[in-house]
Amino acid sequence: MSLANSACSVDGCGNQPIEIGLCQIHLSEQKEKQSRERMNFYGKPDFVRNPKSSMSYEKRNFASIIVSILIAIACIELIVALILGYSAGNEKYSSSFRWSAAFIWWGSGITSAAFIFGFSQIIQLLHEINSKMK
Repeated sequence: MSLANSACSVDGCGNQPIEIGLCQIHLSEQKEKQSRERMNFYGKPDFVRNPKSSMSYEKRNFASIIVSILIAIACIELIVALILGYSAGNEKYSSSFRWSAAFIWWGSGITSAAFIFGFSQIIQLLHEINSKMK
């Protein structure tokens, strides 16, 4: 078999032998050998090593629930801070808008909401890293 025929057999049929020098290699055997070597090097995939159990699913679900709750708290805190900042700046007994009081509420609300949102993202990333490590 010539080199041109071996190229045709690679593209055409997956189980025909390829001649490389004096060796004949079957593509299916080569793929199986590569997958065995990959499994030996990297280990078995998660779905083979650890089949989904109700416990792992609950932990994954619990982490996503915690992240969702923290994002909701951050959004609620941001909205409340904006409303309180507006109401603190717009007092009944003052004729002008007090920007200093409004900026204090807005700045503290935005800062704390950003920290809570960042904390939720850290939890999500740590959970993804932990699930990849197992």
